[in-house]
Amino acid sequence: MDEIFAVGLIFAGILSVMVSLALVKMGKVIDAFSIGDEPERDRSMWSPLEFTRIIVALFWIFFLLAAYMISLGTRVMLVVGIATIAGLVLFLGTALVFSVATFNLMRSRAKGDGGKSTLLSSMTKPTINPVAFIPDMGRKSYTGARHTKNAASESDSKN
Repeated sequence: MDEIFAVGLIFAGILSVMVSLALVKMGKVIDAFSIGDEPERDRSMWSPLEFTRIIVALFWIFFLLAAYMISLGTRVMLVVGIATIAGLVLFLGTALVFSVATFNLMRSRAKGDGGKSTLLSSMTKPTINPVAFIPDMGRKSYTGARHTKNAASESDSKN
């Protein structure tokens, strides 16, 4: 059973190393990207590159802590460690997706496309709406329905 957890930790670690490197690279690209008449950026801890480095460092601290929890072997620590690693990997993936979206938005604004994301629009293909070609699709027809009288509607019509 411990081998399964070791393989899972190794898999999550390799995936996290790749995503961490990509995230730091995206932080560097976003930090170096300037939009036309933008003034010089401050290089503080809130700049994209430094903040990304801080977040990745915190990620690895929590990852190692969760790996230690899994290695303890008690049931509670095992569950908490696995949940922490799952949450951290999802966090890192979400951060990468938002970094790519931010860069694409900055790039499209610099080109003058009106802020339309080029990566997301190129990934999704337009779908054909079948309702546009089949006019009766999506409409309910009640041609064979019986019309029964309701006692409440009869009393309303008499008044």
